[in-house]
Amino acid sequence: MRVVGYLLVPLLFAPVVHGDLQPMSEDELALTQGQAFIGIDQYNQDGLDFTRLNLGMDIEIVMNADEIVFGEYDIQGEAQGADIDFKNYAMGYIDQHGEVRPFEMKDPFLEWVYDRSNGQDDFVGFRFGFGESKGMMSMDAHSLTGNIDVKIEGDYTYHLFDIFPIPLTASGASQLLDAQGNPDPVRATMIGLPNGSAFDVNNPFYPLGPETIAISVDNCELSLGGDPMCFPLNTFESMLIGDADGNAIEGLFQSFQTRGVTWGNTAAGETQVATGPGAFFNIPRGSVNITPNEARAGTPRLATEFIDRGVGRFEHENYRNGSVEYPE
Repeated sequence: MRVVGYLLVPLLFAPVVHGDLQPMSEDELALTQGQAFIGIDQYNQDGLDFTRLNLGMDIEIVMNADEIVFGEYDIQGEAQGADIDFKNYAMGYIDQHGEVRPFEMKDPFLEWVYDRSNGQDDFVGFRFGFGESKGMMSMDAHSLTGNIDVKIEGDYTYHLFDIFPIPLTASGASQLLDAQGNPDPVRATMIGLPNGSAFDVNNPFYPLGPETIAISVDNCELSLGGDPMCFPLNTFESMLIGDADGNAIEGLFQSFQTRGVTWGNTAAGETQVATGPGAFFNIPRGSVNITPNEARAGTPRLATEFIDRGVGRFEHENYRNGSVEYPE
């Protein structure tokens, strides 16, 4: 109230000023630049009507939440009680120098979808997301419905006879899984390479043979060597969102729908993402990049508080003892 008073006093006693609005010339208009702060898009797709509110702004945020729980209802056959269940969720982090590194988001939007086929405005779903985003996201993930495909590529150490380490490189594309290694996008607790997929390992004897060797995955293990290829979600306590070069990515959103909805305007060239009823969290493919060695070891949590209060928001000891490097 005090600040408001300081601002109002000079306005109340300001002298009366008269002025006329004058149109700008073509030359003056040519020198101006601008962008609408708020824009609205409407389109019809799959028999549904979509309305999107676009906000032309850049956001930097550092935040902590005790827990984030969405879609808390019973599903027959599901052991988890919620579609999304994160403990100690955080965006942004504190680096090794004590500097705050915010999570960056550009062009946020809100989108609603209605079914008007029966002549009424039947609400079907809602989502919020960002045109681009990058930064550190931390959580203790207990359950996840959605898409969080981690790209696993880079250093891979194969242990011959479980004794002799052989440094190689390898790659694979992960999915949300059940404990047996089958794709499971609903209330998943595991992530990794699904059964029947290939783990491509470079051939150390190339060109004597193919450049890469495809090793199949079965029951969460490599058919050669038996290395695990499925990991609990909470193994990845901090994830750096962005492409392999550290640039922002498109497609991060969270949605809620009463039935299956495919989000993304095809007429505008957007990537489509199919969602089912309930809450859905989408982190697009290629936005989390780790090496196979990092996948096996996990990505320990970075600090999101300056003081260790023993609640799980301080940096993991592996950063302090040097066994894990801070992100660049």
